Amino acid sequence: MNEKALSLGLSTTHFVTPHGLDDDEHYTTAYELALITDYALNNETFTSIVGTKNYTITINGNPKLISNTNELLGVLNRCLWS
Repeated sequence: MNEKALSLGLSTTHFVTPHGLDDDEHYTTAYELALITDYALNNETFTSIVGTKNYTITINGNPKLISNTNELLGVLNRCLWS
């Protein structure tokens, strides 16, 4: 991730863990996080995942509905294109 960040020109971003939990050496800026997001949104699989409101998974044979809590999902595009 750090190599990728550098290749994207991000100079104030550093990753320590893959899960993103707190660590003093795990940091970025709001601007660079926006650049990472812009880059990620060019990936069709990522865009599909983050654009999904609800999805049912099965754990040990039991269905579990998981929901995206992003309140802008489905609203932002309507606001921009209305």
